[in-house]
Amino acid sequence: MKRDKGIYVVWLLGVCFALMSCARQNYYIDTRMQRSAEGNYVIQWQVNPGMDGHVAIYASQNADKYPDQPQAIEQIAKQVYHYNTTPSSTPSSTPPSTPMQHTYFLLVFNSNEMRVVSNRTIPTVGILNFRDIGGYMTDNNEQVRWGMLYRSGDLWRSFEQDIPTIGSLGIRTQYIMSPSRISEIPPQLGMSAIEQIYVGPEREIDFQHLIDNIYAGNRSRKEIKSMHKELLQNIAFDNPNQLRIILNELTEPGNYPVLLSDDLGKDRVAFVVFLVHHILGVSHSDAINDYVLSNENLPVSRLEPKGFTEPTEVQEALTEYFRCEPNHLNDLISEIQHRFGSISGYLEEFLHFDSKSQQKLRNILLY
Repeated sequence: MKRDKGIYVVWLLGVCFALMSCARQNYYIDTRMQRSAEGNYVIQWQVNPGMDGHVAIYASQNADKYPDQPQAIEQIAKQVYHYNTTPSSTPSSTPPSTPMQHTYFLLVFNSNEMRVVSNRTIPTVGILNFRDIGGYMTDNNEQVRWGMLYRSGDLWRSFEQDIPTIGSLGIRTQYIMSPSRISEIPPQLGMSAIEQIYVGPEREIDFQHLIDNIYAGNRSRKEIKSMHKELLQNIAFDNPNQLRIILNELTEPGNYPVLLSDDLGKDRVAFVVFLVHHILGVSHSDAINDYVLSNENLPVSRLEPKGFTEPTEVQEALTEYFRCEPNHLNDLISEIQHRFGSISGYLEEFLHFDSKSQQKLRNILLY
């Protein structure tokens, strides 16, 4: 295979995972990354059991293609690498990223084990809860592809500064899962190239009515906890057609990269992402961690700033309303298992998303 145009990570990872299946020693490799306000990156890794040798680090704005030469080679024992995006610290052979660009890093451990790492949350000014669902490892030691499936709140909140960021991701299709102010999205750079498809729920939820009741003092924290259970059950059991359409659309390679959105990117979208992660073989704990990550991206002080001028009871109720807790999703999983025996049973019996369709999804979204 010619490599003069860069390393193709899908092929490399496929070879790597095939070799790993025959290897004597399997390693658990935990990778993570943080990005500063200036756009610089801190990449960290841990290998268990310990591994001697070197890690080669490649940087790219394309999650599937990397340059021939690594950005850096570090001792595995060092466990950290700092990548600065300023031109003075970046080799001329690698174009510096800008705050609006999303950078991916391919880590190759001793020319064998590989991981792709990036920052999960996409920094935006107006859009809420924008993030990439990729990067998680599966029970078959495969990795969910980065840069393929995103989730977010509604795009009508976009600021002008967000347009280049969204455009740089190359999103082809957006599936909107709750009533949207789609007409308010500015037809500017990047946005106009996205095909926006509304897949409405069979049974809508009047979220504004719920918030109005909180302000009126008609909902206590206890009542809101019970409400979360009812909302998720509504999404899972009262809207099979919406869920079925979205899942089947995700089996079409030509639709990618895809963005799933609803009002805040935490309810309907969260459940679909959970189902996708389950199909791909992502662990239960990682799926829960992805669910509760919304708490970091949806501060109540930003969503309902006027609520902090209200009595303490209202403030507490608002905080509870916007919070995602593990038990919310765990309770729903228990109910699904009670009704259908398993998540797989729910997918096949209730959503008619069979094993063949699930394999199509795995073929698209796994390295």
